[in-house]
Amino acid sequence: MVRTRFENLDGERQEEILEAAGEEFAERGYEAASVNQIIRRAKISKGSLYYYFEDKADLFATVFMQASERFLTRVGGFDVDALTAETFWPEIERMGRLGMEMLRRDTWYVRLVRSLKSGLPGGISEKAAEKVHAWGERHTERVLWRGQELGLVRDDVPMAWLVTMTMAMGEASDRWMLRHIDTMNERDVELFLARALDGYRRLWSPGEAGTWEAVDEET
Repeated sequence: MVRTRFENLDGERQEEILEAAGEEFAERGYEAASVNQIIRRAKISKGSLYYYFEDKADLFATVFMQASERFLTRVGGFDVDALTAETFWPEIERMGRLGMEMLRRDTWYVRLVRSLKSGLPGGISEKAAEKVHAWGERHTERVLWRGQELGLVRDDVPMAWLVTMTMAMGEASDRWMLRHIDTMNERDVELFLARALDGYRRLWSPGEAGTWEAVDEET
């Protein structure tokens, strides 16, 4: 987890360090990224880097999570608590559309996302992946809880199962999309968004509720 010391840094200095690290990870991939090069780019000492971050995995996870938070801020935010029955699905569609638009630009953040989702050699370490995945799960769970409060998300299955299924669907969609986005035209993008949204609706929406029965571990 990112240390409080880093959070206490001036916002502009935080941005410089994260961007320097982000550029290096995006250009070279996680394994090949050089901590020494990040230090040179960010104009800090190695001691300072490890004062702010636990290790390379912590730095990568922080770069990815904070860049994602900044993306949400730039596009007008995604206030889960403010969602209503009328805005719930339109807001999710809006964020999906904005995410697609951003991924069609050549920025260090986009290259970072591509390296994270590609599954190619040089991908991030297991420790870094766990940090990013846990962050994604927390955000997903908040959206699902809000959807349940509004009566728009099923509550007949355990939340942990629903979060796991949602994350798996999202990761599969992301991998497919990142492989094809460079050749997709506007109609392809619209179809992809419509089908992805339909998939989430089918997974989340209340239907004829069955009875969830715990699986017998001895079976």
